[in-house]
Amino acid sequence: TSPERDELIPEIVKLSKSKGASALDKYYTEDDEGIFFRNLKEAHAATDSAQWHAPIGDDTIPVSKEQDRQVIRRLVEAFLDTSSAMDTEGNAYRKRFTPGTNVFYSTWTIEACAWEILGMVKAIHKDGFKAAIFDVEMLKAIGQTEIWTFDERISMICRKHEKVWTIIGAPHKLYNSTIVNNQSNAFRNKWVKAGREAEKGR
Repeated sequence: TSPERDELIPEIVKLSKSKGASALDKYYTEDDEGIFFRNLKEAHAATDSAQWHAPIGDDTIPVSKEQDRQVIRRLVEAFLDTSSAMDTEGNAYRKRFTPGTNVFYSTWTIEACAWEILGMVKAIHKDGFKAAIFDVEMLKAIGQTEIWTFDERISMICRKHEKVWTIIGAPHKLYNSTIVNNQSNAFRNKWVKAGREAEKGR
């Protein structure tokens, strides 16, 4: 990576050697009809055990209603604050979080999403990570964050707000991809503009 990109990656992105994809190293026997599970319950059981556990003794996990509310306020404020968003002006993401646009999310829906995020993150840090995800690379990326504390995960989530499981499991991936995508979009826009100017000059 370039020095410029390295400077944009926050210090809290400390990653462990991932063993997340090992959850897929299981073997099941097909029945005579080529089916592995007898019912939904058995299929769920295949991914219902914790794939890894977050640090023990993490005192940053909320234990009271007021602490929960503090996290919710952080998340909602982060969702609504587009001042440091790396997305280009006019981007759909910006419009969804800009009051006055016809696609603006209602504040209560944003808070509802924040409560969902809080519940999922607390579950990871109290019960371990378990989710029906079968993409090897995604599981590896999520597994890299098993050394994060609750507060470190929330802090990183506050830097990017998109797809729920991806952002909660591996927000560092979205953060880094945003940097790359924004740079690519900027270059593409310049190229398109230059092409249009060239057409006008003919």
